[in-house]
Amino acid sequence: MRVLFCSSPLLGYFLPLVPWAWALRAAGHTVRVATTGEGLEACGHAGLHAFDAAPGVNVDEVFRSTIAANRAAMPVGTPPPWAGAGKSSPFSNKPATPPGPGSASPWGQAGRTSPFAKVADLMTDETIRIARDFRPTLVIYPRLHVLGRLAAEVLGVPVVAHSPSLPMAPEMMGPLSWLIPPEACERHGRTIELASPAALLHPTPPSMLNDDFPPGWPTRYVPYNGSNGALPSWLLERPTRPRICVTLGSVIPGMGGVSAVKNVVDVLAERDVEVVLALGGADLQSLGTLPANARATGWVPLSELLPSCSAIVHHGGAGTTWTALALGIPQLILPQGADQPFNAAAAEKRGVAVVFSPVPETRAPLEEALDRVLKNGEMRAAARAVQEEMAKLPGPHEMIEKLAALT
Repeated sequence: MRVLFCSSPLLGYFLPLVPWAWALRAAGHTVRVATTGEGLEACGHAGLHAFDAAPGVNVDEVFRSTIAANRAAMPVGTPPPWAGAGKSSPFSNKPATPPGPGSASPWGQAGRTSPFAKVADLMTDETIRIARDFRPTLVIYPRLHVLGRLAAEVLGVPVVAHSPSLPMAPEMMGPLSWLIPPEACERHGRTIELASPAALLHPTPPSMLNDDFPPGWPTRYVPYNGSNGALPSWLLERPTRPRICVTLGSVIPGMGGVSAVKNVVDVLAERDVEVVLALGGADLQSLGTLPANARATGWVPLSELLPSCSAIVHHGGAGTTWTALALGIPQLILPQGADQPFNAAAAEKRGVAVVFSPVPETRAPLEEALDRVLKNGEMRAAARAVQEEMAKLPGPHEMIEKLAALT
């Protein structure tokens, strides 16, 4: 096979694709990636060959400016595009249909001018050129980067969606066409009504699914959180007291700061634990003077850090949540937006996490939550059970024959 990964530059969507690219390459297939921005650098660190689908474009600035413009234009309290009379979660197979690109509702317009749509438009023409020249027999894309579906349709080849967390309902996979502007499709002789993917890969263990979730191809989650080379040597040392990881992922620290975890850090300062602040290169001034038991590490891959941890406090991002699930780590989740509340709710329902939304303004609830996460035997047993369940799912290398059959 010749496989083209059409990926959003957002690391939360790109990094989970890397183990699939590795597996395909190890099996002898030819793999290329069409992405831009941070995705290009991440490809280099992962040893993958990539083409820049938006040369000269500052993707971070496009996301920032578009989000700011949409916030200014949206009435306070406007619901997300999948909310309505039906179920409010896009991860159920019975959601209300979101408004289309031509809708007069605020979210219809916001969908068309979403940062995903803006970036997809800027990446469209070069991605199609790359695809025509590379001539893939299969296209794989992260579910919100609908440009992958357009590229596959233009070439007439099968396309597979990859979900970094819960499987998204078929009714939502179709309407996600509003995440690419109609004019981008029209430039290449297609309409906004793109064909649905031939398959949906997702890493959710069966015990976290229910009848409301759509059929898909459940697969083992292989944690990969990027690599910048050398790891800190203290990761090899056995902790002398419980080690707690505190993180907010790859987007929130740069977009909104780290104040969401200040109360958590203050509570942990009074405990006999080791706190690892894995907050990237974020400005930590909002946390005040760091306590003596806290270590600010900058960027460290969670797949290397979490095996030595007793618990993790985080925002509910897909990569963070599923890495913790795969490694059997109890979680305290403080969801901030996007798909984070749904990831958090699924983890809490399974008994492996405590969730607060919004973050408590007082310390008492956090004290109680941390006691549960650190000391509750049932929660630790549930986390280990999910870890074992996920380990039994077929890994990327075991799914290659099924992918090949699509071609």
